[in-house]
Amino acid sequence: MHILTLLSLATAISAQTVYIVAQCNTNATACQTVGVPCNNGYPYRCPVEGDEEDYFGILCRDANAYPQIIESGLTLEQAEQVAGCR
Repeated sequence: MHILTLLSLATAISAQTVYIVAQCNTNATACQTVGVPCNNGYPYRCPVEGDEEDYFGILCRDANAYPQIIESGLTLEQAEQVAGCR
């Protein structure tokens, strides 16, 4: 019984989405396209699902801007706090 419980818990944890806080220094397109809506007064920084990190970087570089990861391995709530979302 304990093995089944641990397996279920491990599955639930691994299914949890991990977020990063990303910034595109001079262009808001990457945040507008793949970022979580944030309303932080700074359109270049936003929470992004971890599996969208590469796409965020591509969009940012395509706009001749510089992508930067501010923090990673976060829950959505943590990412929103780090990004300054309201």
